Amino acid sequence: MHKREKSVVILVLADYEVLIRGLRTAIKAAQDIEDEVTADLLIGLLAKYEKNVWMLEAYLK
Repeated sequence: MHKREKSVVILVLADYEVLIRGLRTAIKAAQDIEDEVTADLLIGLLAKYEKNVWMLEAYLK
């Protein structure tokens, strides 16, 4: 893997981590007001982002 590729993947991972933190906060807020439909939608998105993070981290190894 080239140095540039690794740098780009690391930057993308950092962005995903920000999105994941925001989603977790939003899920908690939706659950606090008992909006389970929104929480479920956000949980689905969270799963996709976490899968992407897992794949990118595996690519870096």
